[in-house]
Amino acid sequence: MKRILLVIFALISLNAFSQLQVKEGSFKYLPGGVIEDKETYTDGNESPMALIKISTENIPEQERMRLVFTGNRETQILKVPKTGQMWIYISAEAATFIDIKHPDYGTYKYYLPEKLCDYCKYEMVLQYVNNNSSNTYISVDSEPSGADIYIDGKHYGKTPNIITDLPMGKHEMKLEKQEYNPVTKIFIIEEGEKLKFNETLLSVYYKASAVEDDKVVAIEKEKPQKKEKPEKKPVEKVKPEKKAESLPKTSFLTLNAAYSLAPQMSFGFTYGQVKKLGWYVSAMSNFGTRFTAKEWDDLIYIDEAIASGKSSNARLSLTGGLVCRLFEPVYLKVGAGYGMRVKCWELNDTWYEYPRNSYKGLDLSAGLMFNVKGCTISADAVTTDFKYMEVKIGVGLNWN
Repeated sequence: MKRILLVIFALISLNAFSQLQVKEGSFKYLPGGVIEDKETYTDGNESPMALIKISTENIPEQERMRLVFTGNRETQILKVPKTGQMWIYISAEAATFIDIKHPDYGTYKYYLPEKLCDYCKYEMVLQYVNNNSSNTYISVDSEPSGADIYIDGKHYGKTPNIITDLPMGKHEMKLEKQEYNPVTKIFIIEEGEKLKFNETLLSVYYKASAVEDDKVVAIEKEKPQKKEKPEKKPVEKVKPEKKAESLPKTSFLTLNAAYSLAPQMSFGFTYGQVKKLGWYVSAMSNFGTRFTAKEWDDLIYIDEAIASGKSSNARLSLTGGLVCRLFEPVYLKVGAGYGMRVKCWELNDTWYEYPRNSYKGLDLSAGLMFNVKGCTISADAVTTDFKYMEVKIGVGLNWN
């Protein structure tokens, strides 16, 4: 049952993600094209970036603005909208593929046909294919993906891909991927026909022990010959796609200063960890110690107490909450906790709590945090019981 569900899910996913595609042969290097502002277009690892100018066919302007481009974990991409095009600046050394996403058209993984050079310029054409139309096409996918597609000896990119320009008749398709045995298929395509292929590639380190209806039903590990000593070479492991795209966990610590219109200053720290979501805790105080005093029963003596000039301010705030990554490098912080501000005046050797400037209860906090190359800057607004408001600024460090 689990295998059947996986097959159904794969077919549904292939149909959903097969609407966007890069036009065959459109990816080209622009000779002599070099990014002029090299200092600006350097990624977070201080590595050079390359520029890809993406033109779109049959995609409206407003829909082009909704396109999202991502890569692997080491790849950073900056999207810059242009009239009739979408420019993306991408880490030149780390980039091997681009995930092109649209909320309505689906997702398309495009493997770059060549290694990008530093600060170079390229161009390509992005198309939208309507699967519900009567056009003739074939969709090709494989497990694992990224296999080269050859039809009648001509290269048609890598899996998954949609091919729409095949003539009617008989064709031979071959899928090839390094360290996997090739797969060959013979098929006939007719006018208005839509064919889907989802092939499993067998590793060269294994061999099939039984085959039924062109499917491998049993696999055993191939034993190396005793006389030959295997050459010790590091085998590059293919990481699962989810891990490759996951963000690293980032820890951060800031020292904070807060100011209110009361007026009053307080100091403290904030510590937390975040990927896309995370947490934080924060403590603030003005290091005052008089948090309790006698209640002021009669406000007639306020002026007399103020005239004495002897006062005490105490501020304490303990909060914690959530951190959410909006977009690199901006994070949203929201939290809650307990806080108090106690204002006291001395009259006749007795300390009285001044009710107009003393608040105790729920502390609510909201603000933004910026992580830039190991440095963290934050700004928060904090209220105690919705009566006392202060602004908190933090500066500190972050690390992975």
